[in-house]
Amino acid sequence: MNVTHKIIWNGLLLLLVFVTYKSSLVLGVPSKLKGAYAQETKGDFTSDEYFNGKAQAKFDRLSQQNFFGHDLWVTLHNEWDYRIWNHLNVHEVVVGEDGYLFEQSYIDNLYGIHRFAQMERLEERKENIVFTDSLLKTKSKQLVFLLMPAKSFLYPDKISGYKNEFVPDKHIHDDFLKFAKANEIKVLNFLDYFQNHKLGHPAFPKQGIHLSKYAETMVLDSLLSFLEAETALDLYDYEFTDIEMSQQPRGRDDDIGQVLNLINPIPLTEELAYREFKFNRVDTLNTPDVLVIGDSSFWGIYPNISNYYLFGNHEFWYRKNEMFSIDITTQMYTDPQICLASIEKFDYVFIMINNTDVDFVGWNYFEKVKSEFLKGLE
Repeated sequence: MNVTHKIIWNGLLLLLVFVTYKSSLVLGVPSKLKGAYAQETKGDFTSDEYFNGKAQAKFDRLSQQNFFGHDLWVTLHNEWDYRIWNHLNVHEVVVGEDGYLFEQSYIDNLYGIHRFAQMERLEERKENIVFTDSLLKTKSKQLVFLLMPAKSFLYPDKISGYKNEFVPDKHIHDDFLKFAKANEIKVLNFLDYFQNHKLGHPAFPKQGIHLSKYAETMVLDSLLSFLEAETALDLYDYEFTDIEMSQQPRGRDDDIGQVLNLINPIPLTEELAYREFKFNRVDTLNTPDVLVIGDSSFWGIYPNISNYYLFGNHEFWYRKNEMFSIDITTQMYTDPQICLASIEKFDYVFIMINNTDVDFVGWNYFEKVKSEFLKGLE
């Protein structure tokens, strides 16, 4: 081995030692990349873990989440895949026409790919839904479903390679609406509203997966109008601020775009509308008690509801029943007893569900109510 080879070899060894040392310093340290993932904590390895293989598995997970230069290499990889292959390294996110971003599962539901499996899951829930609705009605209370739109159903022409002839006439939400009508269950159909009304402004931002902040004001406005009509009370006096237009997304109007982790982000080219509620009066003595069970769609309107006390006693149960309210200060989850108690506790139970996910409606809320009620009869 000549001198040049020795220098190169020793240099590579020193580089390897340097990278290993620097990587050891960031093991267990959260990456600065944007996105949601379960952070692996470093901790200390026990002797048992070394011998049963758990230490190696844990080290592998730690080293995959962060190492020296991790964020740079991930960003470079993402940039290469997007610019060369038009592929995004974000789970289930795909690029559509004109810079629109979609979740693949919503596109699959537009084409009805999983409809028969969805129908089976929905069928399993129908009896429990009817039971809970009847139980609420016996107490002069009301179950209300809020059917929210998926982006793929409002902007199908922006899906790459969109084929209208492959879209079925009926979807899982149509089955649900037919069931609700037959059983006189109340549904506020925001999917139908946004499909059949021209807003003048985007209902979904190009780089967002949730309704735009402007569209969210329309949803909350409709909910407040619904409660006033149902209670026959003048509960709210409010107005909207003037609309501001901006190409810079606010809040979560670019929630997908934020997690792409590209060197050169996809350009923001659309004008988005923004306005705020201005409440002059809220009749807090008569506002109804409202439970909302829903997914991330509700987070967009939750701040106004909680900040202005628009409902009386109010709780939000997120998907798998994590509980939120202004009175809950520690992490809490529901159980069957809490679910049954909600029948007495609230005047309205709102179930907010995306039109592509109605087969998971309630996230076992109805099953827990029925099982706990029947247990009390034993």
